[in-house]
Amino acid sequence: MIRKYYLAFIINYFLIIYTIPGICQSNIKSNGYDLIRQDTIDENQMLYNGRNWHNLFPLIKENQFLFSKDFLPASVTIRGRIFRDIMLKYDIFTDEIITPFAPAGMLQLNKLMVDSFSLVFQNKYYHFIRIPDGNPAFPGGYYNMVYKGNPTLYARYSKKIEKLADKDEFDKFYQINRIYLEQK
Repeated sequence: MIRKYYLAFIINYFLIIYTIPGICQSNIKSNGYDLIRQDTIDENQMLYNGRNWHNLFPLIKENQFLFSKDFLPASVTIRGRIFRDIMLKYDIFTDEIITPFAPAGMLQLNKLMVDSFSLVFQNKYYHFIRIPDGNPAFPGGYYNMVYKGNPTLYARYSKKIEKLADKDEFDKFYQINRIYLEQK
C-alpha cells in the first residue's frame, strides 16, 4: 500500500518538475505584436538582467515615456550583443528602458550593461546610445543619435513633473528636449 503512494508521489513529482518551465512562458500582447518570453533560456539571461519596474507615479497626468505608453518594436545591444525583435518602453523621467517580462510584469534593464538601443515609432527609426557618467560634455544617460558625422548631433529627452496640486489639479509630466553637438 505504501509503495503505491510512494510511486504515485514520485510520478507526480517528476511531472511537476518537467512542466514548470512551461509555466514561465507567457503571451504578452502590445500593439498587435505577440511576444513569447521564457526566463529560463540561457541566451536571454543577459537581456533579462535588471529589476522589476513599478510605476511610481500613477496619480500624475500624462505618462513618463517617450513617444507612447505602449511597448514599441525595438532592438537593444548589451555588451556588444544585439537582441532584435523585442518590445521596449523608454522611461525618460528616470532614463530607464523597460521590457515586458513573464508572467505579466515589466523589467527595467540594467543600464550599466546596455550599449545602445533602437526604437521604431510611426515608421521612424530612433537610435539611442548610452554615454557613461563622467563625460564632461554630456551628462550620463541615453542620447538619440540624430546625425553621425563631424559634428555628431544628439538629442536628449527628459520629462519633469509640473506641480499643480496647490491649484487643486493633478500634477502632470512635461517633456524637455535638449540638443548636443560633438565636434571631433
